[in-house]
Amino acid sequence: MGNYKTMRPRSERFRKQVLETARRIFQRKGYAKTTMMDIAKALNKSKSTLYYYFKSKEDIFAAIVEDIAEELQNELMKVIKSKADTKTLLKRYIIKRMEYSNKIAKLYNLVRHETMDIYNLIQKYRRSFDEFEILALKNILIRGIENDELRITYDELDPIVYGLASAIKGLEIPFFIESKYTLFKERLNVLLDLLFYGLLKERPKDK
Repeated sequence: MGNYKTMRPRSERFRKQVLETARRIFQRKGYAKTTMMDIAKALNKSKSTLYYYFKSKEDIFAAIVEDIAEELQNELMKVIKSKADTKTLLKRYIIKRMEYSNKIAKLYNLVRHETMDIYNLIQKYRRSFDEFEILALKNILIRGIENDELRITYDELDPIVYGLASAIKGLEIPFFIESKYTLFKERLNVLLDLLFYGLLKERPKDK
């Protein structure tokens, strides 16, 4: 990636400006049709200045993905650390998660027909986030158990966490296929009610 890891504050501001500008151009013109010259012109900078910070538009795109991934985890950590009951925490977590899924889906749709390197880049951050999400959901549910809000036991925790993570991934489908945020909002309350109250009126007794 570029040289930004050792940048001074002024250079870091310019880096952010580059990424914001590039993202707008990618969305307007498409990733394939965007050039480094397009980005440099929009910034009123020379192409050589842009190349000082980023080697290519692929490098810029990678930095955009990395920033979104880092920002998402930071925002979700704020949710996890906030004080609320388990259902409220999960709802806040999923809403924040889907806000960023919407951003990532837009980026994915820009490069879905590009090289495998770009696809593999997104998948790398996806795998890293999947590991984060399992730990985050487990943290929320453990708090629910400790606060006597949930009827599950610690032995049941892992399969429930993995099932919940899979269900949340299912909520992403409208973003990646049809970019319909309203479908997510309609399905969220159904998912949470199913998670907390189940389908049966009474929980069956253990045999």
